[in-house]
Amino acid sequence: GAIRTLEVGGVRVVVEKRGELVLVAAGPRGDPDAVLREYLAYAHDCVLLVLTAGVHKTLQRRPNADVRDLLGSSTRTILGGLAERWDRRSPDGLGPLSLACGAVPSLRLDAATRKSAGHVLASARQAAQQRAPSALFAVCFCGGRLLAAARPKHSKQDARRLRATDALLLLNFVQSQKAALIAADHSWTPVCLPRFDDRGFLHAYVAYLDADADVALALVAADNAPETFAVLRDAGGAIDAAFRRDGILDAARERVAAGDNLAALAPADCAHLAVATRETTDDSRAGVAQCCATAGC
Repeated sequence: GAIRTLEVGGVRVVVEKRGELVLVAAGPRGDPDAVLREYLAYAHDCVLLVLTAGVHKTLQRRPNADVRDLLGSSTRTILGGLAERWDRRSPDGLGPLSLACGAVPSLRLDAATRKSAGHVLASARQAAQQRAPSALFAVCFCGGRLLAAARPKHSKQDARRLRATDALLLLNFVQSQKAALIAADHSWTPVCLPRFDDRGFLHAYVAYLDADADVALALVAADNAPETFAVLRDAGGAIDAAFRRDGILDAARERVAAGDNLAALAPADCAHLAVATRETTDDSRAGVAQCCATAGC
């Protein structure tokens, strides 16, 4: 049969086939296969973010095609950024815990600030949807973590909702494009969120509200009409103004400056601490499942 795992010295190599793509991950020998395969599944989703599931049909027709040519500059920014931010020892950003929990790393904030941020996003999203019915999600990240999110109310069986894996893709996209986004003020970009619909593109308005505090906003819609872009740009401006007025940006800056290590909350003899919250379905401000963790206390 096909080789799926190799050990070379102190390195474990895992091979995974997804459709027409063969993905390879190398990690420390102590990393379980399951962890590296989760990473490869996420790397596959990063490819779909740019190309949709149509990449597999393209490769069936042109088996010798170089996927790097299809991805273009995204090869370095998105896949390269994924490799740079994957750190199994770090409590911040993308890591095995986020994928294992099916949750987005969350910025630790006091309840009042988080509720205020969620209310601002939900109000802006609802106002945008009245003008542009295709408006879907509003997600705000800070320091590689989720600050708040808003999306339409949905039932638990509704497949067309913002799932944690798709939010992680948005997080990696935003972090990967940080320099370009700051220089350009904003971006209006096609993105495929595979858990939402792996066959087509949504469009995301992305802008940094505070580059120093690493606060970024992503507003996602189902079409790329100029009118939709204008509505989301206005919504982004309203969110920016409200975050500054209500002290949310100040609170985010303070948290980033102070650090966000859960070890400070753990008992003295704690060896490992992880906290996760399940997704809720009864509040449009509760966007995705969240987790925060520290690799060791």
